[in-house]
Amino acid sequence: MVKDIEVLEKVQQRATKWVKGLKNICYTDRLRILNLTTLEKRRKRGDLIEVYKIISGKEDVDSSKFFTLASNDHGLRGHQFKLYKQSSRLNIRRNLKLLLAKSYK
Repeated sequence: MVKDIEVLEKVQQRATKWVKGLKNICYTDRLRILNLTTLEKRRKRGDLIEVYKIISGKEDVDSSKFFTLASNDHGLRGHQFKLYKQSSRLNIRRNLKLLLAKSYK
């Protein structure tokens, strides 16, 4: 999947070079000039939109299979769509980093 993402990003990099006068400008500056975002930012935005649709009931998906909503017992301001994030142990995160580092080699 990482390789697919890199390939798609390279397509966008090449396409922005085709715009007249932008060939010798770095990629981040070309994106800024063309008012574009990176594919990674667009993917994250799309994911957040889908999470909102699932939680708010706009999609026909059981949200409890994916998310746990945080309880609002304390009566403070906020909204009903706050997600509960389960805490993890530090050694799990460390082992995950090692696995990810091995997969990129």
